[in-house]
Amino acid sequence: MSNIISDVNLATLIADEQLTKELLGTHLKNDRKVELFYTFFKKFTVGGTFKYDLCFSWYAFFGNIFYFLYRKLYLPALLFAYVIVPGIIICALSVIGITAYIGGRTGGGLASGLVIALLMLALYLLPPITFAMSGIYLYTRKFLRDLELSGYGKLDIERVKENLSLLGGSNDWVITVLVILMFSILIYILIYIPVYLAVIATAGYF
Repeated sequence: MSNIISDVNLATLIADEQLTKELLGTHLKNDRKVELFYTFFKKFTVGGTFKYDLCFSWYAFFGNIFYFLYRKLYLPALLFAYVIVPGIIICALSVIGITAYIGGRTGGGLASGLVIALLMLALYLLPPITFAMSGIYLYTRKFLRDLELSGYGKLDIERVKENLSLLGGSNDWVITVLVILMFSILIYILIYIPVYLAVIATAGYF
């Protein structure tokens, strides 16, 4: 037995496609997504055990932490927000400082600017790629855990669905917050990009 769901309960889900889809629909509260998540459920349970397999979600890639909040994956969201992302930012700032110093010492100019840009791009893409390759897996893990908490295998199926519905679903407010944030970032870019370019030009990177 895993710490997520019992082997017996997992076996019944693997064996009964229709029931699993119904339970996923109850948890997701979105029938249009059932086929997608069921496909990955089968992928994660090949061999009769639940384990990670390669997955990718464009929603998680572009949504980042907001995708986790939307799917009620609070612990992963906190982990990324307070551990991984700050760590990457610190690394990025260190890289910029070191590269700028070397460029200043060697007169690198444009070359140093290009190195900074490429390194920043690589560091910027790390969190989105991590989110994209873990989002669906972490949601499926939450689905199985919530299913166990709902009394699956102990209570009648209708009672399980009622409990599962309370534990599942999504936070629609996250979409509103994300839209407002993206709009604010767009305004910020339009205002400060000219200033940023002027500073870079003055520093001799162009």
